[in-house]
Amino acid sequence: MSGWWGGHTDGWGGMGMGSTVLAGLLLGGLLLAIAWLLLRRPTTPPPPAHGARPTAHEVLAERFAQGDIDEEEYRWRLVVLGAQP
Repeated sequence: MSGWWGGHTDGWGGMGMGSTVLAGLLLGGLLLAIAWLLLRRPTTPPPPAHGARPTAHEVLAERFAQGDIDEEEYRWRLVVLGAQP
């Protein structure tokens, strides 16, 4: 027979309270873990990687490909940059 007798439980009556306490501890741990992860994440973006900016040759080739400059100007600028066409 399960029930309260003088402030104590007998039989399987205490099992329900134990699982409730365990569920509360798990929920509290989960909330703490979420708070820790949110506080730990970076607030500023990472710096750009080295070499992220295009080189002068790449910019020149892109301008030529887009039609901003003609072939003569492209070759002249390559010579000025010290590259072989």
